Amino acid sequence: MADKLKELCKWKTDVYAKEFATLAEAVAKPRFVCLKCGRAARRKKWLCKPEKLPAAPAGK
Repeated sequence: MADKLKELCKWKTDVYAKEFATLAEAVAKPRFVCLKCGRAARRKKWLCKPEKLPAAPAGK
């Protein structure tokens, strides 16, 4: 079902509980942040205005 879902930025509140496993996978170890709403995700496909986060310093 995850392939049919919209970007996290457009999810309604009730979808979070219904698609919790998908949400957890999408936000684990985030590499991108949405410049519009501030949500973070692992892949840019989950955000409407993604921007790559800077790499974390070694050891963090």
